[in-house]
Amino acid sequence: MLHKAFEMQFWGTKMALASETYSIGELSRTKEDMESFLASMERLDMTRVLLSQQEQLTQQQIVTLKLFERTFSCYTMESKTARSLRKECTAIEGDLESGFYFVRNKLVFGSNLPSTETEFVELSPVGLRSAMRVDSNELVRKACYQGLRKIGSFVLANGFVELVKTRNAMAKELGYQDYYDYKAL
Repeated sequence: MLHKAFEMQFWGTKMALASETYSIGELSRTKEDMESFLASMERLDMTRVLLSQQEQLTQQQIVTLKLFERTFSCYTMESKTARSLRKECTAIEGDLESGFYFVRNKLVFGSNLPSTETEFVELSPVGLRSAMRVDSNELVRKACYQGLRKIGSFVLANGFVELVKTRNAMAKELGYQDYYDYKAL
């Protein structure tokens, strides 16, 4: 239920569905609810107790419990500092997403493609990326790349760097090299 609620908010906000049901605040809340469930030390301990009784389990149960153990151990943070940093990451993500989606929904994406020279051709970010990947004309690919640059400058100016720093600090607090190392566990 918790994961489904988060996924519904994730897709509803990412797809800018016109409904009062979807909001960045609800996305942050459902993410925190899901992560709190996954961060339960009791669930991790119970999983380890069950794994210690492997002779009574089927191979499929063992595989499933090991997946649970890995998942719970990724979210269970014994360090108070790391838990605080995770909450800070969630807040930064919420701020970044709310600003990004508010502005992004008003941004007009596209580019001045070589075939039109001075006329701006409106294309979605998906359309721009697609043309960058498959168009045989290098000038078209470059124009589409330039059209997508709006997203990068916005996120850099509105908290992405702070998010990366906070995520890395959290991962280092947990003994990992950086956030990528933590997530790739």
